[in-house]
Amino acid sequence: HIQQNDFKVLTIDSCGVSQMAMDYQLKKLGMLSAKANDGMEAIHLLKQHKYNLVLMELVLPKYDGIDIVKEIKKMDRCRDQKTVIFVITAYSDKERQNLCRVYGINEYIVKPLFISNLKELINKYFVNV
Repeated sequence: HIQQNDFKVLTIDSCGVSQMAMDYQLKKLGMLSAKANDGMEAIHLLKQHKYNLVLMELVLPKYDGIDIVKEIKKMDRCRDQKTVIFVITAYSDKERQNLCRVYGINEYIVKPLFISNLKELINKYFVNV
């Protein structure tokens, strides 16, 4: 079981409005998050800290979202952990969704993301958070 104050979230999105929306919803759920605005910043944070949950857009400057997922999976193997990854995107095509499944992304969410859905998905993967 993860205690709420030990629960670490990273949000990755180059759009400030989307970042603020995710941050607002997480705060409403009693969670704080670290933020990355591009892929390079995300990789830097991921190398420095362990996160339980990553909420991310796929289309990012300086590093593709799938490449970030590959890095997370590589770090998870080295750290013997399993980071849960939710992709939150405007793209609803099946090709992208299937690609995400292949790379082990836990949830593919087409915007808009509602707080009730976010809470339900977090509860699906984490107990007592």
